[in-house]
Amino acid sequence: MKPTPSKPHREGLQKSKAVPGSDDQKFPQIPNQSYGLPIFWCLVNALIWCQLFLPAESVGQGDLVLIHSCWFGILAIAGWGIYKFSDQPLVFDGIDLFLSLLCAGPVLSFFSMWITGGELRTGLFFVWAWLATAITVLLMRRLIPLFSIKLPVVIVLGTALLMSFLGIYQHFYFYASAEAEVLPLIENYQRAVQNLESSNNSEFARQRALEKKSAVERELSRMGVPREPHAQQMFVQRLRDSREPFGFFALANTFGGFLALALVLAMGVVMYRAVDSSNRIQFVISIVVWVFLAYCLILTKSRTAWVGSFICLAGLLVFHIGRVKYTGIVLVKYLGAGIAVILIIVGIAFWTGSLDLKVVMESSKSLTYRLDYWKSSWEMLQKHFVFGAGPGNFRQHYLEFKLPQSSEEILDPHNLWFDAWSNGGLISLFGMVGLIVFGIISLLRKNAPGNQLQSLELNSSTQSVIIVAFLSVAISGLLAPPETVRYFEETGFWILAMILSALLMNWLVKNWKIPDTVLVWAALSMVIHLHGAGGFSMPIILQLILIFAFSTRPIRPTLHVNPRLSGFLMLGTGLAMFGMSIPSVIRPRLAESVAMSKLPQTQSSSSYRRTIQEWIVVDGWNPNPWFQLSSQLRQESRQSDDPEKLQEACQMLEQAISRDPATYQYFAELAACQYEYYQRAGSIQSLDAAIESQKQAVSRYPTKPELQVQLADYFLMANRIESAKIAAAEALRLDQINHQFGHTDRYLDEIQLKLLQEIMETAGSVPTS
Repeated sequence: MKPTPSKPHREGLQKSKAVPGSDDQKFPQIPNQSYGLPIFWCLVNALIWCQLFLPAESVGQGDLVLIHSCWFGILAIAGWGIYKFSDQPLVFDGIDLFLSLLCAGPVLSFFSMWITGGELRTGLFFVWAWLATAITVLLMRRLIPLFSIKLPVVIVLGTALLMSFLGIYQHFYFYASAEAEVLPLIENYQRAVQNLESSNNSEFARQRALEKKSAVERELSRMGVPREPHAQQMFVQRLRDSREPFGFFALANTFGGFLALALVLAMGVVMYRAVDSSNRIQFVISIVVWVFLAYCLILTKSRTAWVGSFICLAGLLVFHIGRVKYTGIVLVKYLGAGIAVILIIVGIAFWTGSLDLKVVMESSKSLTYRLDYWKSSWEMLQKHFVFGAGPGNFRQHYLEFKLPQSSEEILDPHNLWFDAWSNGGLISLFGMVGLIVFGIISLLRKNAPGNQLQSLELNSSTQSVIIVAFLSVAISGLLAPPETVRYFEETGFWILAMILSALLMNWLVKNWKIPDTVLVWAALSMVIHLHGAGGFSMPIILQLILIFAFSTRPIRPTLHVNPRLSGFLMLGTGLAMFGMSIPSVIRPRLAESVAMSKLPQTQSSSSYRRTIQEWIVVDGWNPNPWFQLSSQLRQESRQSDDPEKLQEACQMLEQAISRDPATYQYFAELAACQYEYYQRAGSIQSLDAAIESQKQAVSRYPTKPELQVQLADYFLMANRIESAKIAAAEALRLDQINHQFGHTDRYLDEIQLKLLQEIMETAGSVPTS
């Protein structure tokens, strides 16, 4: 016996038309006399979903800044269209207001950081990302009523299916092959660095060493391997100990959150095909797609994504059962089959070794770590209560409050509330609360049939699916930083695979009028995930939530703006901001790519400095070129036995500090440079300066034992025995905590422990008054 859809459910499968002149929903209608509006719709979608093919976590490095800058061009085009063709006012409601507050918070926080001090370059990259998010969601809320939510759903599901295949490949094959390829490269790189630093040979030998180092660096960059020693250690440890897939993201946890959202959407497809008896092949294939997504989600070992998907799948199923009148036998049959499928997926994961009891049993340990993150984040935000830490500046301020038993130097607080507060202060926090409240009110409010927004286009055309799938992959390659651009053959492969995957999903969702509840449960799964994971400040993650949660809800106007005025303002703002993007974010990011490719190939010290100076002129807020120049001067000082170059190196580090005053690394490097000058020039003032700089580093990261070791050593050289003893005791205490909690990457080595023991013995033999 087949299930009988209730009347509301049958009505939901039928195409409805918007009621002209509805009081709840008015849009600036643009006459569709050409292909202009459909082309604009495809372009907007491509510019959103191309972000899924780049690491969402690389916002702070500026890797997405070209894409975000294009949104100002999109805003200008939309403004011109409204100004030229529309005769209806542009309307805004409470959701728009709180969305604007959420995205305006980081902008105000950035200006606060400009006054008080902070890493402005990264902050500006994040500001552009938040502005792009605001434009994206505001436009989608007005474009979807003219088209449909179907195309975004098809592209997201197609991308998720494609990434699930990639993730399964990564789990079973990538890590093993990558380890075999990466480990020799890292060893060659470390050897080249050591030879270059210790070399006293001719300029020709030094140039050969630089060329070898540059060649290895390019290979490491191509494979996504960091060059910083500690980051390399963590990368190698991940290769050896982890098998979690990450798709096109950089982290498995982010990938898991995306798959959780896609899994709920896919369940909506399965439920629709279960009711529709016209094509059982589509029902079977939809189940297969869901199984692949679920299996890949299990492989990510993202517990927060598991929880989010489980809660929302259960909620969606309960809602579906309430709408469709199943008989008892049919209900038992479907639920039994669903449970059996889940058990089979989990069983395969255990059988293949992809999942073990340790992952499940360590859930409490993972929660304990997050409680440590949140406790430290709370303490940090009390110090930055109103404006937060600033966009992209969380880690610098967090490390001052990091608990010693917490090993990770996290980039975000792993909680969307703290993340909103840290990035945009109380304004963003207030905006997020308002969005949640208005979202709940909007969902509880009954909509008239004429206000069902996503019903204007029942099926996405094959042409639009192919165009958006093609452009999404192509744009992700064209607008990526030069050093991360994919090879032509690889891009072609992903374009073809994405088109096929999107066409499959378009076929599966044919004639399905997507219920709002499926979209909301999908968005909610990622919201639940973000309560214990990072990603809230990643534009594509936030855009996924806001688009699926709010873009199909009617706009109940509280503000009307004249179309000519609104179009003119949008056009002017878009052009002005796009013009500002070129000198403020685009050229600086490209200058970094150019400089990092040229520096290893410089033929002399003068050309090295000239390249750095060219970089600084364009990328003035970046502390990295100053740090690079200081490292070069220190190396030249060792080769030429000229200690005065160390003084110049110290000045370069002070310039880096002025551009990122909350980071401990630059203070530690400055202390090391000053101490080296003391050793070679015998300047007591330099030793005192080294102690003060190291104190600044320790104050910014008091739970890092290596900093305490170095401070104790400087105190010992200054014959300040009691201070050396205090620093040494603290270093030993922190090392003991690291051993207690198993943070192997934080253990002090034998040389450091021997130094600390000598300090303690020396202090013990000195009589105290």
